[in-house]
Amino acid sequence: MLAEATSAKNFFGELESQNAFIEEAFRRFRRRSITVGHATPTKESNRWHRGALPGFWPSIDGPSVGYYRTESRPTAFNYRQYRRSTIRPWLAIALLLIGIVAVTSVAGPSVVDFFAMHWRSILLPAGGVCVGAGCVLLARRIGSSPLRAVAPPNAESDDPLQELKDLAERTGSRLRTAYALQLWAVFVVGVIFVGLIVWSVIMVSKERLLYASAFGSGGVAMVILTQWKWQPFDRINQARKLADDADTVATALRLRMKTISEITDPSLRSKAQGDVVNEYLEHS
Repeated sequence: MLAEATSAKNFFGELESQNAFIEEAFRRFRRRSITVGHATPTKESNRWHRGALPGFWPSIDGPSVGYYRTESRPTAFNYRQYRRSTIRPWLAIALLLIGIVAVTSVAGPSVVDFFAMHWRSILLPAGGVCVGAGCVLLARRIGSSPLRAVAPPNAESDDPLQELKDLAERTGSRLRTAYALQLWAVFVVGVIFVGLIVWSVIMVSKERLLYASAFGSGGVAMVILTQWKWQPFDRINQARKLADDADTVATALRLRMKTISEITDPSLRSKAQGDVVNEYLEHS
């Protein structure tokens, strides 16, 4: 049971934090389970999906607008504080523009002459950096945030456990596809990186240092962005762990559904489903 609760907390919590539509569906599941189970109202149960009532203030924390009860009223508009907060950015922008104009007027002609004389030695390394950075950033988009593409469950379904089980199964499948794409992206970027380094060494051996610097700068840019922005192996391990949690949750829900289906009384069966939904989603 402890492993099941941990898997549910990791899996549903990650889903809810990355997918706003699933977050809204879980909120509605919680309200329904509290209503069916006659539990004590909590902070989540005190939210309203549509329409404001007297004494309620809007809370925009999902794909739709909810409402919650609050004791405090909005603070009054402070014009002096607003003026101070708007003057400082304009002052910083004005100082920045003055500095740019001053430096450009003095150093501009020298910079233009330098570019005119050494444009090849500047453009080739810059092009290498752009090639390496572009490869890593494009590969980073492959399989990124796979949970955002998962379809949410039907919050109006009469069988919420079936919806949660189906959600776990399709999320596990989506995560496996995501880390398979990440592995292929790592392979392609690795081949490009090795190719750049090999060509850089060949150019050095032929004493063509300008082209060697272009290929070498592309490889350096790939290494820096891979460690700073992409971190593919961390993404792969996280996706694999969440996929295992999804399988654990789907199996546990399947067993719970089999047990609940043996209850003959419809009201008791609905209450049991609401208790299980509340048990699973409260961890997230």
